[in-house]
Amino acid sequence: MFVDFHTHKAQVEPNVFSIYSHSIGNPYGCDEQFLSVGLHPWDIPKVDVESALAEVELLMGNERVIMIGECGLDRYHGVSMAVQQQVFERHVLLSEQYAKPLVIHCVRAFDELLASKKRHRPQQAWVVHGFVNNIGIARRLVNEGILLSFGQNLFNPNGNSSKVIRQMTDIPFFLETDDSSISIAEVYNKAADVLQIEVLKLQNMMIHNMEKILNRTLI
Repeated sequence: MFVDFHTHKAQVEPNVFSIYSHSIGNPYGCDEQFLSVGLHPWDIPKVDVESALAEVELLMGNERVIMIGECGLDRYHGVSMAVQQQVFERHVLLSEQYAKPLVIHCVRAFDELLASKKRHRPQQAWVVHGFVNNIGIARRLVNEGILLSFGQNLFNPNGNSSKVIRQMTDIPFFLETDDSSISIAEVYNKAADVLQIEVLKLQNMMIHNMEKILNRTLI
């Protein structure tokens, strides 16, 4: 079985455990998918924030909702960082209250993210999805217990993801399709090639990592 940690594709592929990222104000995934639910920083200007966050909390009772997010901080897109930080902090509190992992979108705001992590000392897993930054930033994050998820940047021969993932063999990580057209099987094949391991071993690693942060069995 493949685990697709984060996808915007509203469909389920055979033999895939996929988590559809639902941002309040946008369509849901299909009924067969599990969900992560949050207010994406890009969507903050499009909605009434209090109503959106109330909807996020209301959805915590839905058994399909297994994670919170994606939420986060983006220095290059959206409203002010001060507003983004306030909204992000609300997601952190919901993550802790409802014991669900936090899926994070972070662009050029890692200092703020790390400061928030130190301030809250969360019990739930924090995962930066679509990680494309350098090994220095990766080490700063994992040293503070923040996990990483990799996707289409693995196919970029000059990208950071392949360099970073080679340093992650003893640290839990995840694989995802995000909004790309590639399949999760293709992502696994590429990651297995980069790591020089069998795809089946990688599948078992991803299942184990997901079960650990969700505190539940997948199969």
